[in-house]
Amino acid sequence: MSAPVDMPPPTRSLLIASAPRTGSQLLSETLYATGLVGDPREFLQPRRFEAVRTATGIGYPAFRDRALTLATGDHGVRSVTTKINALRWILAMERASDPTASQADDVAVLDRLFPAPTWVFLRREDTARQAISWYRALASETWLRRTGDEASPGPVAEPVWSRLAWLEERARSHTERWRAWFARCRITPIEITYEALVSDLPGVVRQILGAVGLAVPAPVETTEPGLERMADEQSEEWLERYLAIRDTVVASPLVAADR
Repeated sequence: MSAPVDMPPPTRSLLIASAPRTGSQLLSETLYATGLVGDPREFLQPRRFEAVRTATGIGYPAFRDRALTLATGDHGVRSVTTKINALRWILAMERASDPTASQADDVAVLDRLFPAPTWVFLRREDTARQAISWYRALASETWLRRTGDEASPGPVAEPVWSRLAWLEERARSHTERWRAWFARCRITPIEITYEALVSDLPGVVRQILGAVGLAVPAPVETTEPGLERMADEQSEEWLERYLAIRDTVVASPLVAADR
């Protein structure tokens, strides 16, 4: 990815707080396509940093500056999507790389990167479906599919129900940790559910653009990024079977990291 040049400094920011399988890719790519809020995709996160550092040898400050340049649009808005673990990583890296940030609270650290922030909290009401989507993505190593892509990898093998239950616990934990962090920082985000997002994507985009303070055309032009729905008949079969036994399943961790 190449960074744009001569980008004006941001005057306001949009931060999307998300969890796995909540529609953050759909939302961020649709917002990016409007051309109004920079690029909200998840550039500033530890796995990307490790990949870039391995390839180029650059340190965190240079990586961060490059990611923030990519995130900043020519309307003065800097936009990012982050998960709770990535947010904690950003805060830790900022404090480690800048002594003046070492004693600052979370809001003060973030304000240095993201001026005048508007927070959007993206969550999913149906955590059972969220867990099934997460499990299948991990098992197939397929996190998204675009129109025109080759056929999907096909059905995933029979799930381990205890591990599926653990992922549902993780899904709920993401929501609980975000809520706790917002409360501690006295932040009131715009709360949007995955279910509302997929039922009225243009309406959600208009709501967010208006909250950031942009003059929103009516109707706003939204170009969906051609992401295909990943749920299928197998997802529905798993859901029916899982709900029938969920109250009796003892959760056990996956080997995979909590993403």
